Amino acid sequence: MTIDTASVAADLAGYDGHGHHRTGTAGDESCARWLAEAASTAGLETRLVAFDLERVDPIAGSVRAGDRVAEGLTLFDGGVTPDGGVTGSAGPAGSSAPIGVAQAPCFWGRPGTLDAMRAREDGCHRAMVVVSGGEPFGLRAGLTLLNAERFLRPLPTPVLQVASEHAPWLLAATGEGRALTVTVRATRSRATARNVEARLAGREPDLPPLVVMTPRSGWWHCASERGPGIACWLAIARALAAARPRREVRMVATSGHELGHLGLDHFLHANPGLVAGAHAWIHLGANFGGAVGARLEVQGSDDAWATRAVDALAGVGVVPDGVRAGDAAPRGEAANLVAEGGRFVSLVGDNALFHHPHDRGLEVVDLDRTARVARAMASVACALAG
Repeated sequence: MTIDTASVAADLAGYDGHGHHRTGTAGDESCARWLAEAASTAGLETRLVAFDLERVDPIAGSVRAGDRVAEGLTLFDGGVTPDGGVTGSAGPAGSSAPIGVAQAPCFWGRPGTLDAMRAREDGCHRAMVVVSGGEPFGLRAGLTLLNAERFLRPLPTPVLQVASEHAPWLLAATGEGRALTVTVRATRSRATARNVEARLAGREPDLPPLVVMTPRSGWWHCASERGPGIACWLAIARALAAARPRREVRMVATSGHELGHLGLDHFLHANPGLVAGAHAWIHLGANFGGAVGARLEVQGSDDAWATRAVDALAGVGVVPDGVRAGDAAPRGEAANLVAEGGRFVSLVGDNALFHHPHDRGLEVVDLDRTARVARAMASVACALAG
């Protein structure tokens, strides 16, 4: 089986072709069915596993100061305003002003984002505006959205996310304490999302399984955020099917990533004991194959597990930009494995188009590096599966 730029490009084009991948939407549904068919064609026993959610459907979002208006989107785990919005003087997030304004990246746990989310949790404001992303954070200008980490436990404060190009006048208005009117309108409706699960029987069924996971949902098209993980997941599936491994392999591509890892939580709840009981987990996370300001970071449950990926990458001429292991808290879905003592190797990264509406098409992906990484991770998977 050949893992080259042509096969990676075909898989990426297939993923990108479903449009927006937000959980519970039409693009999310069509992507699930496409990916399940691709895994089945590779030779794995495949099924779609549904879970229910209350999907957020935005209606309107804007902030106004005099004759200046910025349109935006609600934070998907926040509240809504009355129809006419909320009006009050603006101040920095965490101040006593009725309207709190913050400039923040779309990454959790970073300066700016931490301050904004702390102010929201403390209920400091009647409404908030988050000016997202942009050059101060190494991101392309535009509307980059925060994930809804509290999706199942939303907070009442309405939060409007607006594009970075509105920063000058909004920050000026905040510094002057001018009046802002913030409108955030959205509804929640019953919806269904699906995880793609695939299974490959091992020659020795008593051995604990290898689990390979990747998220497949996100904001917008997320071609370079999620696409390389999808391409590597499919490459691993094909390589393992050809190898006829000793141990069983379980593969899952989850929806609900941007909603607090909703799909992975559903998978783990349905498979108690699998985190610690699996021989190992491979996590294919975000951004590692991007072409625009991308970084690749290896994560491992300990140094030895991280070294497996580092050595495999070296074999295809790829040097990671960072290694995170041991006591360093992992990023992405690998974090869900830590509490139960899962053994894992993981790839994540950074990307200037992270959570950006322009993250679409093959040109935003480094096809050569993604193919190399896919070859390396397929070799890791085959070795772990025996």
